[in-house]
Amino acid sequence: MRSRTTVARLVIMMPLVLISITAQAKAGLITSPSVNTTAEPGGLTLYTYTLSNLDTSTLPAVEFILTVSPDANLGAISGPNGWQITYQAGDSEIDVASPSDATDIQPGSQGIVSFTSVLPPVATDYLIIGFDSSTITIDTNQGAIAGPYTAVPEPRSLPLLALALVLVMAVRAGGFRMAGRIGKNSDRHQ
Repeated sequence: MRSRTTVARLVIMMPLVLISITAQAKAGLITSPSVNTTAEPGGLTLYTYTLSNLDTSTLPAVEFILTVSPDANLGAISGPNGWQITYQAGDSEIDVASPSDATDIQPGSQGIVSFTSVLPPVATDYLIIGFDSSTITIDTNQGAIAGPYTAVPEPRSLPLLALALVLVMAVRAGGFRMAGRIGKNSDRHQ
């Protein structure tokens, strides 16, 4: 009897062990971006972003996108060696991307993106994309980091503001319908 119980437990536990091993093997893109800001002459701020792709990552980092204010007027833009930089004055983001596997930021490595702006640092959104061309695996990391952005309103608060407006409109619409029902009910009682 005891051997049947042991076999039954092993049969039940084996898929759980396999799932656990598979889950542990999938690390994906694990990055740690940081920024250093320095006041420069002429009222400019120098932004220096260090894109660290941690040793535990299983994907190379291939792109960095940062939301910026359209009036940020970025200058002196540089990125990792060989990376393509997409930005024009008035854009709402800067996109820095690796054109090939040879220039990707591999796990355990880092790349530097820097530029100047007339705007001071405010929390703004970023996106880092990881891609393995041999397995066609894509992963992303996103969050907030200091960047040149006009602080009215913060980019992260825009969805909350939109949700609040939708809720106010829904309540008002429901309130108007309710008022119409009350009026109809009161007509029946007369």
